[in-house]
Amino acid sequence: MKCPNGHEVTDNVKYCPTCGAEIVSGNKFCTKCGSERMGAEKFCPNCGTPFDAEYGINHLFNDEKDSSIKKYLPYIIGTVVLLGIIGVFASRSLYGSDNSKSVVADSMAVNNNAQKVESDAVISDYDEGMIYQGEYVFDAVLTDATLEKKNSTFTIKIDGNKVSVPMDEGKVMSGHIYSDDLGIDVVYDYGNDLHFVRMSIKPNDKEGKEWVGEYAFTGMRFDAVLKLKEVKHKGEAVKVTEERTADDSSETVIDDNSDNSSSTYNSSNTSSSSRTFYSEQIVIGYLANQSFRASDGLTMRVDGDGRLYVDGDYAGVLSVLRYNSTSALLRYGGGMYGEGKLTVQIVGDKFQLKDPTDGTVYYQR
Repeated sequence: MKCPNGHEVTDNVKYCPTCGAEIVSGNKFCTKCGSERMGAEKFCPNCGTPFDAEYGINHLFNDEKDSSIKKYLPYIIGTVVLLGIIGVFASRSLYGSDNSKSVVADSMAVNNNAQKVESDAVISDYDEGMIYQGEYVFDAVLTDATLEKKNSTFTIKIDGNKVSVPMDEGKVMSGHIYSDDLGIDVVYDYGNDLHFVRMSIKPNDKEGKEWVGEYAFTGMRFDAVLKLKEVKHKGEAVKVTEERTADDSSETVIDDNSDNSSSTYNSSNTSSSSRTFYSEQIVIGYLANQSFRASDGLTMRVDGDGRLYVDGDYAGVLSVLRYNSTSALLRYGGGMYGEGKLTVQIVGDKFQLKDPTDGTVYYQR
């Protein structure tokens, strides 16, 4: 064995006895090609392999001139890892995976549900007077007197000829579907003469996918358009047999001071109207926030709570004594005019008030 300066030395000495050079310990032969290490060489002159482990990759980072490699090593490793992750996702997108199959399956399920709703969308047969039992969700557009639109959702449950529409806080509008036009009338009564919520709608197509009519509560009225959104449950079709109780050929209108006296007029005197009085609450609800004027200039106005004003003076709260589908006898009192009575009659899509004491007619403005 030789020292770095070429002097022969024996094994296991740290310094050359001739020149004092440090003797590098380590492998005497290359671990890769077997070439003999002639002195203090760090790398095999034949194949370049480090003679000692301390001259492997760690040595590269110990050399000051190569410290930049160590500095950037984390970035290099991070890039390699990122490229590996991208490669995995790319291969899954090309060749599929359990997750991608699940996404596709979910998408197909959504499409199948949409097709089911479409196939179940026929909920009535107008020509045959049939309605399918079930539970249906409708998107609604409600338009008030100022043409402002509001969006809402109604769930309508049909059981035989009975209809119910759930509201908030456990309240339910209830009513019937009628045979003459498949019209649905439902109402919730708060238990007094003034406060109520009601809906009156009719199918706008043969299959019942769209319904039109009115939605109202105390002091407010909306034109309503309902479009079928979801079929929650659909049963068998049944014939609608419920009939409205009003007699279309003749109506009784009370028009004097006696609760029991009446006069009769023929319904042909009034034009066709979608409005119908079918409860005391509906009568007051229709009149809420309406104004009337007589030919001599006198005015009447009903506010949102059913209070009557005559020429701006408070006359009292309206209540219903008697009603039929197109007219009603009203009573008021508690204001400056004492107690009094009025009749209200549906004429086309308008209302007329009449003072039975002098026959003055007040036309809706």
